[in-house]
Amino acid sequence: MNQHKTTPTTKVSPPQPQRFVGRPIRLPKKCAPPKGLVITTVVTVVLLVISLMILCIALLVAPTERVEEDGGDGGGKKDAGQAQTQPIAPPSGIKQKTAIRLPCTTSSASSYSFDNVAQISTESQAAALIDVTNGRAVAEKNGSEKVYPASMTKVMTLLVACEKATDPTALLTVTAEMDAKYKASYNPGEQGPSILTGWKVGDQLTVEDALHLVIYASDTYACWLLAEHIAGSEAAFVQMMNDRAAQLGLSGTTHFENSTGLYHDNHYTTCFDMAMIMAAAMKNEAARTVLTSNQQYLFDVYNNGAKKGTLSSYSGWYTNRLEAYPYGGAAPYYAGNGSDIKLIAGKTGYETIPKYCFVTAGENDVTGTLFICVQVGGDSPRGSTDDTREIYQQFATY
Repeated sequence: MNQHKTTPTTKVSPPQPQRFVGRPIRLPKKCAPPKGLVITTVVTVVLLVISLMILCIALLVAPTERVEEDGGDGGGKKDAGQAQTQPIAPPSGIKQKTAIRLPCTTSSASSYSFDNVAQISTESQAAALIDVTNGRAVAEKNGSEKVYPASMTKVMTLLVACEKATDPTALLTVTAEMDAKYKASYNPGEQGPSILTGWKVGDQLTVEDALHLVIYASDTYACWLLAEHIAGSEAAFVQMMNDRAAQLGLSGTTHFENSTGLYHDNHYTTCFDMAMIMAAAMKNEAARTVLTSNQQYLFDVYNNGAKKGTLSSYSGWYTNRLEAYPYGGAAPYYAGNGSDIKLIAGKTGYETIPKYCFVTAGENDVTGTLFICVQVGGDSPRGSTDDTREIYQQFATY
């Protein structure tokens, strides 16, 4: 019988992975990136580098921003330029940013009853609360005594400017005289004029931006620019401020020496007077628009009518006094502790005399009653704000 002879099969072991020490691993060709992807990546990186270079150059050319810590008169001491530029008519391309209507008349001032005024217990030097809706003084601590208003002064500056200015798009120009005045306005180590940035002679901004800058950054140059534009000089503009105080019935208890709030022995008011000035400003549509604004605002800076750069700021009364501290949840602008009072407008102030000041408008979210609270001479920004909130909580309860 024939036997079938089978050839033995040799068992082949699978290839063992090789270990490479100190040698680069070569990927299979199928893992290499497509040539088109490499080119696209290189082009993207080049474009990104170019964009970053352009951005850096733009930041170097644009004015630098300086936001005041408290929105009051701060020490923004930066030298301005030397060459003087005459005011330039605004180019036709400059447009309004908001619906501010100028000049804007103010509705009739209210008279206030001072019967049964409650006494406020607070750490601040003086304070007052008035009910604008019902025309009555509600509470006070030294409310009728003379105080120095610091940058709360700028509420009157804003009110007069809104009543007298005519064109929101008109360009205002920083002059050499303003430069000299600024340099003479402060002494090293003392509180001085506040500015958003290092203004240069020839820099320009619109009336509308200057109005916002007065409240947002308490900017001294903005006050001077508006004063000279409207009245020809700060002295003439200050006379308008004093005339307006007299029209409000404040003659003899309020007197202004400047448009900025820089300390002067003859620059004074009372907490009740300051509350009435704020009440009048809240009855002026344009001034109210500025005072109640609390979002980021962009200030366009021009030179010889050509746009030079853009600055940004947030309103000091809101960002640096309310949002700066953990006052509660989704609505830090409420007075707190279950109060229905929503703080809707304000202006901070700080000087060597007095220290932290705060004038605010608070509205009852249920009844719509409008209150004005003035606090002068707090020991800190937070202490000043806490005093204000406690006054609303205790006395604005109807």
